[in-house]
Amino acid sequence: TMLRDPRLTEPGEITDETVQLITSLRYLLQLTASESEQHMYRRPENALGGVRAAVWDQSMPIEASALVLLTLLESLESIDRINEMQATDSAGG
Repeated sequence: TMLRDPRLTEPGEITDETVQLITSLRYLLQLTASESEQHMYRRPENALGGVRAAVWDQSMPIEASALVLLTLLESLESIDRINEMQATDSAGG
């Protein structure tokens, strides 16, 4: 949310901050169960896409999945808003 707010992130900082955000999102992806991790769960079909508490912890608290979902939604919204602002700036308006 802070990324898309020009009062908190100046235009010159957006690129560096976006790179840091993507690095964090990559870590969240590592916590998300894919087909490779399904064998570790009693009901593999339910595990797909769930978020583990930690890399070394196979539990999937609902809070972890909820926070990752919120983070992804906010990140996508921020990236969309930044693209809109940059398109407006480059169009001269």
